[in-house]
Amino acid sequence: TGKQNMFRIAARPLARPLQRRFGSGEAQEWVSNSKTGRLFQRTDAKREREGWEVIYWGGMGLAALAGFCGYYFSPDSTVSSWARREARARRRAIEGGEEIEYGRQYSIVVPDEDFDKVAG
Repeated sequence: TGKQNMFRIAARPLARPLQRRFGSGEAQEWVSNSKTGRLFQRTDAKREREGWEVIYWGGMGLAALAGFCGYYFSPDSTVSSWARREARARRRAIEGGEEIEYGRQYSIVVPDEDFDKVAG
């Protein structure tokens, strides 16, 4: 009897027709027209554009272009490129006779006092 009762409970939703109530009114039987219907109610006739579509697609295109340009022209900030610049700067410092101090970055360009006089 326990198994029969479980089967009745599981089969109960299958016995009723599908209904949509939407919170008011009488229940109506839902009928599928998947074999005769069209996707998004499209027909073969030419569709008219709505006023907001041109603005939307234009704005999305400009945003994509701005994002691409921002990414393409962004500075190279990977660890490997920093390490390569640092190794070159330290090699130049060693070849110039400088003593290497660990913990100091040699690849960072610090403006000279002369630069401040010219720029200021």
